[in-house]
Amino acid sequence: MKILFYNWVQFDDPEGRGGGVAVYQKHLIAKMIENKKGDIYFLSSGIAYNAFMRKVYYRPTKNIYGRKCRTFEIVNSAVTSPGHFCYDADSVLSDSETTRVFLDFVKRHGPFEVVHFDNLEGIPAEVTRLKETYPTTNLILMLHNYYPFCPQVNLWKSDEANCSDYNRGHDCIRCLPYRANQQVVIAAHRIAFHLKAVGVHPKSWFYRTAFRSIRFLYKPYKYLAKRRGNLVPSRGCTKSKIVLEELNSQADFFVQRRRTFVSLINDHVDKVLAVSRRVAVIAEHYGINKAKIEVSYIGTVHAEKQANYNLRRDYGDILTICYLGYMRRDKGFYFLLDALEAMHIAIAKRISIVIAVEKKDYRAYERIEMLGRKFNNIYFTNGYIHEQLDEILSRVDLGIIPVLWEDNLPQVAIEIVSRGIPILTSDLGGASELGDNSKFVFRNGNTTGFINKLEQVLKRDFLLAEFWEHAMPLVSFDDHIKQLEYIYKQKH
Repeated sequence: MKILFYNWVQFDDPEGRGGGVAVYQKHLIAKMIENKKGDIYFLSSGIAYNAFMRKVYYRPTKNIYGRKCRTFEIVNSAVTSPGHFCYDADSVLSDSETTRVFLDFVKRHGPFEVVHFDNLEGIPAEVTRLKETYPTTNLILMLHNYYPFCPQVNLWKSDEANCSDYNRGHDCIRCLPYRANQQVVIAAHRIAFHLKAVGVHPKSWFYRTAFRSIRFLYKPYKYLAKRRGNLVPSRGCTKSKIVLEELNSQADFFVQRRRTFVSLINDHVDKVLAVSRRVAVIAEHYGINKAKIEVSYIGTVHAEKQANYNLRRDYGDILTICYLGYMRRDKGFYFLLDALEAMHIAIAKRISIVIAVEKKDYRAYERIEMLGRKFNNIYFTNGYIHEQLDEILSRVDLGIIPVLWEDNLPQVAIEIVSRGIPILTSDLGGASELGDNSKFVFRNGNTTGFINKLEQVLKRDFLLAEFWEHAMPLVSFDDHIKQLEYIYKQKH
């Protein structure tokens, strides 16, 4: 079986971009190679830009698996990646040159029995029309995020709240305080392209210095965020007077964007894989044909770990909870700090806390230090790598997943549960499905509800052991690949 995987960034990106999706792809492809499950190709787009050749083209790239997986990238795509860097560009829907190059790649290296999109960022949505030329090719779209419905990917409005209503596109105009300036995004991508071409590693001092210098070349703009995409004020946020007609025109774009994505997916994609039941519900809500949707929990290397750990069923005199991940509002980090600060000291003294996040907000770190005076103990780790998780989680009784957006299926939730630790989650996203028990779920953003749940655990109104009564087994990559193979071979 000849399979083409697509994502905006290659699975072994030296800069570590792509998050959990890239990790998933790396392990999935490794397992497919190990089990000889097909002739595997990989294509990425939206981050490679050549300063000396402006036409759109594709080229082969190197990868950690060598010839066992043939990797390529589209250069000079009209759609920059990741998605929020091309927030309101018409090219996200249609661009003749980028689409032509994508179809040319499929023609020259196919025919493929399966084209598996793990994302549509970095390419025009119209590439899904390849089904018209290759009707026997199965097109699969896996929803790791909400890019087809949301231009900033995660349905998180104005960095404040879960987005359930975009007000016919008007709220999208003001959703991002700053928009990516395409000139600077592409300039940064070009510098990266040519530095790597001459062997300069992304983690080297010279590479980092080159990106810092861009700030002086583009003084009118605010800053170059993480070496990718200098941000400028959103049109909806400027102080200048904007006539109603222009606002309506901008809003209409976001309405048309969503409609076009949904229409193309319904007309051309054979299967839409939702990584949790909640994602399936959201996809249907936004118009994806229910008959095309199938829940497919991603495979994880942590599935095998679960059998090696004793399940936490109780705790001693002190309950130890943990938060892993990022100092981000949408992940619920600041909500958690607020809730812990609001907790009565009599409860707090019976709780220890493990926090493992990269220390990017020093004011937040000061708040964590202050909590150390109130709680039994605070254990703080400035970031972590996966090899450290066993040690970090060794003393933990209960994981906390307090997300404030519809987080598709948080990787940290899987990592915690795989070590035999129950999780207390908000009611958004797919994390609560791992336990499938309402006793371990609180209403998102509700401080009182969260504190009450912890009080119930402390009073043993319900036991940690109850988490495992309905908990779903984590999906191994072997089982995940079996499901994918079945889907790939279906005739649609």
